Amino acid sequence: GALVDALEETVQRRLVSVRNALDYKGKRPGVIAMPKGYAIFETVGAWEDFASPSRDMRLLISIDAVQRFPERVAKDPQRFGIDPAEQEKALQQLQATIESQTQARSFHYKRSDGSEQTLSLWELIQRQEALEMAYNPNDCVEIRWGAAPKSQEISSCTMRAPLAQRKRMQAYRPWFTKRERPPRNTRN
Repeated sequence: GALVDALEETVQRRLVSVRNALDYKGKRPGVIAMPKGYAIFETVGAWEDFASPSRDMRLLISIDAVQRFPERVAKDPQRFGIDPAEQEKALQQLQATIESQTQARSFHYKRSDGSEQTLSLWELIQRQEALEMAYNPNDCVEIRWGAAPKSQEISSCTMRAPLAQRKRMQAYRPWFTKRERPPRNTRN
């Protein structure tokens, strides 16, 4: 329960952050400049205010914590008060509880066309690969929430980050895949 609560709280904070970026872009069209290297995490100006790489890293780590909790329990069942003879059954119940809790909790965001999109935490967990590339405020809200290519959800997307920024994001993707920030002076 506590890990799912923490994930939900992280999502709620990110909702505000993404909404603020969209509001800013609505008032000031044009491309927000993307810093290079580690500076995507710490800079000044519009990127610092409206991009979400640090928030997204925390979101991915929170997703991992929820998903990997059964593994932690399996490694040391007694620490969690589980009799080794009951371990398999307890792990199945734990996995079922995680799935039901994350399926039961949902959030909404406003798509580019103004319609409302509802996602469960379970659906968001399934999008973690897309969320590794969802921090750019120059992308539409659907991309920011990991909508699948060619899906009905993405059909309302009207804004993409410039190709040069997407290429840099692809180069930085391993940081998000590994859930590790690079050293502070990384400039590539």
